[in-house]
Amino acid sequence: MIPYKRYGEKTNDLSWLPISKDNDCKYEVYLIKFDPGSSSNFHRHNGNEEFYVIDGELIDDDGKIFKTGDYVKFGKGSEHSSYSKIGCKLLVILYGGTNEILE
Repeated sequence: MIPYKRYGEKTNDLSWLPISKDNDCKYEVYLIKFDPGSSSNFHRHNGNEEFYVIDGELIDDDGKIFKTGDYVKFGKGSEHSSYSKIGCKLLVILYGGTNEILE
């Protein structure tokens, strides 16, 4: 895993491993690891995002908790941020467009 730096600046306590990417069809797959206490930036999905929680627990800004084994989909246009108290690992699939940082 390498430091998470997809949108310019490094995001503290997040690391990732790009697996597959196709710029022509706007498709991307990667693993991401949230260290305990880390969070994502508030962002908008310009395409779809789906992820599988491999290990740990992720909490969305609306309070919804995603645990090991959960499969989640955020549709185009959705906005949110997430954090993890105990840390987690996710398999992420993006398609139809990349995310836009809002904060």
